[in-house]
Amino acid sequence: MNDFYKEDRAGATQEPLFSVCVPQFNRTSFLLRSLERLRSQSAPDFEVCISDGGSTDGRAQEIVGFLRDSGISYKYEVQRRPARYDQNLRAAISLASGHYCFLLGNDDTLAAKMTLQHVGRIVEAHGFPEVVVTNYHELSTGRDFRRVPKTGVIGKGIETAISNFRNYSFVSGILLDRELAQKHSTEKWDGSEMYQTFLATRILAGGGRLLGIADTVVLKDIQIEGEQVDSYARRERVVGPIKERPLPLAQLGRVVVDAMAPCINPANMNRVVRNVFRQLVLFTYPP
Repeated sequence: MNDFYKEDRAGATQEPLFSVCVPQFNRTSFLLRSLERLRSQSAPDFEVCISDGGSTDGRAQEIVGFLRDSGISYKYEVQRRPARYDQNLRAAISLASGHYCFLLGNDDTLAAKMTLQHVGRIVEAHGFPEVVVTNYHELSTGRDFRRVPKTGVIGKGIETAISNFRNYSFVSGILLDRELAQKHSTEKWDGSEMYQTFLATRILAGGGRLLGIADTVVLKDIQIEGEQVDSYARRERVVGPIKERPLPLAQLGRVVVDAMAPCINPANMNRVVRNVFRQLVLFTYPP
């Protein structure tokens, strides 16, 4: 397949409710398993938007072949140059035409065949809030992760952005208003691997509402016997002296503060910065 490739098949409606946005890189077997669950969804009002950031496994035609035969509305794009996580996720979002960008990792899947239909009913019942966060189950450990304890609108604005930014460290199951996500597109934090955190925080700080859905919506880390997921962050093993690898917690704080900065009264900036970094000290590993 060429260095740049783009293909799409539109659905019956110009604006589906959900654009399932997937940044793809080398995890083809896992992505195909995830697409199988998407193909079985009871709600037809969605599209799949996949950006391939330069996979080297040579299996792109398998993905395209599956999409063509699936009946799913889709957009698939291979980037002109190798793209790391943030750029790749941004490219997937740029393909979207739905009301929401439903963010999904390429080795994660929806929890059930009714998931999109169920989530659609909830967001409609709550007036289509601009940011939605859901819960997930980790297949590798059997653990449930509850980012939100109950279903309902949590709030909006700066204070809601400050108190919830740690909930976006895991990308899957986060929904963003598509127009706002595309409006706030930026390359500034490429390399942070926190692009979804920037977008969600910026949208909330600007007055967007945050809806929590307490149901398990995503199954994290698809398990396939004999296969291991590739990673954007994978590095060759260091031989010789140990090299320093700084933790990105301070960078996370900068991403969050920058996302809120246009909406903060300068007189309140120091308080906001203290609150953000206090959370990073008290909760070293975001949930």
